[in-house]
Amino acid sequence: MMRTLVKNKIRTDRISELPKYKSALGSQRVHLAAAKQEGPGIFGKFLMQLVLFTVTALILTACYHVAVTHPVFIIKKVKVIGNEMIAVSDILGKAAGSLRGNIFMTDLDAVSEIILQNPWLESVSFEKELPSTLAVTVAVRKAEAVIVAGEEKYLVSRDGIILGKASDSDGFLMVTGFSGGFRPGDVIDRAEFDDAFAIKNLFNRENVFHDQIVEVDIGNPDRLKAVTGKDRIFISFPSKREEWKEKFLEYLAVRKILASRGETAKAIDLSFKNQVVVVRGGQENEPLRKEKNNFTL
Repeated sequence: MMRTLVKNKIRTDRISELPKYKSALGSQRVHLAAAKQEGPGIFGKFLMQLVLFTVTALILTACYHVAVTHPVFIIKKVKVIGNEMIAVSDILGKAAGSLRGNIFMTDLDAVSEIILQNPWLESVSFEKELPSTLAVTVAVRKAEAVIVAGEEKYLVSRDGIILGKASDSDGFLMVTGFSGGFRPGDVIDRAEFDDAFAIKNLFNRENVFHDQIVEVDIGNPDRLKAVTGKDRIFISFPSKREEWKEKFLEYLAVRKILASRGETAKAIDLSFKNQVVVVRGGQENEPLRKEKNNFTL
């Protein structure tokens, strides 16, 4: 009887401790689940990043190798845009030999320097049309004048770049008075060259006699000489540009006086302060004095 009671007590004690074991076991499961949710530790993350970096580097290396070695990326066509006035062979010139390699490895800066040695070309840009076409876009300078230096004539852009030799004035403004020879690509650094265009622009606005300046002699900076195209009148201007507008009005006044008399002028000198000297057809120099904006012979 006593043994039975002891056994029953032991069983009762064990049964009463059961919830404690279950509770401990459950907490261990919770900790394990939390550990699983936390994921890998710092070292695991580092390994994952290292693997990812290595795989990416291998892929990029393989792509680079294909890009620089695969024959599909060899330049097979060069397309030139903006060359209405110049032949493609003249634009590419010595650079053509550098445009036969890989489209990614071609040194386009070096190619640009070679192309821009042509004075007709103001700028150049490139666009890669994969896999094997290179588009070359150029901006071409325009000839605005012909300068005469000694026995030679040269085409010149408005910014004073010597473009090449000219056979004639070709309808451009002719600027004379230069000494020495020039080569294509040389730059004219003379203020008088700008003065020639300034005088030409004055006459572009003239709509009474429709005179246009076709030639300017800048050999003497104190007295620039211009020639009109219609009546071939030789006109002399003073050196100070700020006086030219008033002198141009004097020129128009003289032309009106002569036209009212049915006369023409061979030369008109506007370089004097209060006097305009006119060479009429077959006559000696005859001064027209300026008095209160009126001219009298």
